[in-house]
Amino acid sequence: LQDDAFVVVTAGNRLDREVDPEFVEIMATLMEANPNVVWMLMGIQNEPVIRHNLGQRFEAMAERVLCKGYVREIGDYLSLSDVYANPRRTGGAVSMALAVYGNTPVLSFYGNDACNFLIDEMMQDSAEAYGAKLAELAVNKAHLADVTRQQQTRFEAGHTVEASAADLETHLNAARADWHKA
Repeated sequence: LQDDAFVVVTAGNRLDREVDPEFVEIMATLMEANPNVVWMLMGIQNEPVIRHNLGQRFEAMAERVLCKGYVREIGDYLSLSDVYANPRRTGGAVSMALAVYGNTPVLSFYGNDACNFLIDEMMQDSAEAYGAKLAELAVNKAHLADVTRQQQTRFEAGHTVEASAADLETHLNAARADWHKA
């Protein structure tokens, strides 16, 4: 990696499904505008599928997309990254918690199991807002440092067993309500 590399990490074991066209568009737009951005994908089970999902826009940036398989030292990798970019999914709280614990801020969409320890500014509804926030973090080092500090403080204060259990109960009740509607 170059000294000025801005490393965005996305981790999970279902990335061949979770790195969908919406997320690919967000990352392609960011990387096209910022040649120092490197995207590291960790925990990938099927790299050829991921590379296919990335499509032709990523061919010119292939050397800046780093595919790592499962690694035991995930906390080390996460702490050396600049931002953890979480796709739309319900999971990912363990790796997101490890990232925040290692002083790497997490940007996520609403509706996952890490809402109890992420700051509001780092939770987005739309792809447009998500992309704009990620771009801001990539170019504004002072803001990145501020967000990192705020998220660490929130994590230390709010990531408790009780908060996690309450968050899981909320998700369970929402899923149950959706199931009853169907």
